[in-house]
Amino acid sequence: MPFSGGLIDNTYKNANSQVSVAAGDVSEVSAATTTVAYKVKVAYKAKVKTKVWYKSYGKWKYKYVYKYVTKYKYVTKYKSVNSSNSTANNTSTNSTKSASTKSATSTSSISPVTFKTTPSVGTSTKSATMDEKEDLYNLSGTSGLSTLATYMNKHFNHKSGASTTAAGVEKTGYGDCWGLADWAAKTLAANGYQVKVVQGKTSASSRHRWVQVKINGKWVNFESSLITKKYGSKHYTKTCASVSSVIASYNL
Repeated sequence: MPFSGGLIDNTYKNANSQVSVAAGDVSEVSAATTTVAYKVKVAYKAKVKTKVWYKSYGKWKYKYVYKYVTKYKYVTKYKSVNSSNSTANNTSTNSTKSASTKSATSTSSISPVTFKTTPSVGTSTKSATMDEKEDLYNLSGTSGLSTLATYMNKHFNHKSGASTTAAGVEKTGYGDCWGLADWAAKTLAANGYQVKVVQGKTSASSRHRWVQVKINGKWVNFESSLITKKYGSKHYTKTCASVSSVIASYNL
């Protein structure tokens, strides 16, 4: 099977993010009052180096530019609560979370999408930061395709004989063209894109797979294999085959 990729490296470290408070870590103030610690997600502006693609004389090229983006971090805050209600409130909160999780799972129409809610990254490259994972939650338009290509280029790579499914790529960090296309398609579909997994013949395989995405009424190629480092980190629109069949479709 053909091709795959990798890209950005932006690790954010904050002293607050190193504070870990377990559910039982409380300090007693009095018999009736307890001080509890909790995390609050706050937004801030950060200057990041971004890879931007552009076309020059019919060829795709790229350059790096700096721009400000909204990022998030967690800070620890404290509050006093009534000790007698603490246990009851915790039980109620846990029950609510459990019910919410079950509801979200039962209504999901795209499976597996565990990487969408709690994305992890395999062993092929560096682990994704919280900010990088959150970038996968709000993909839209062509900028979303660039963000996804960058993420896959950095954290995944193509390997012949590797996983053929999204779940396997997410777990190991490697996939063949089938696995990388499956992961890309399901991530895009989870963001609301209209997506097709397509198949065609190349010089190396008669069943090479990649993704097509509908943007502004037109189908755009997203080559989930050629974007990887193994194949030179090509632009996501660069293809190596013509479509012979549609394997799967989402949101159509």
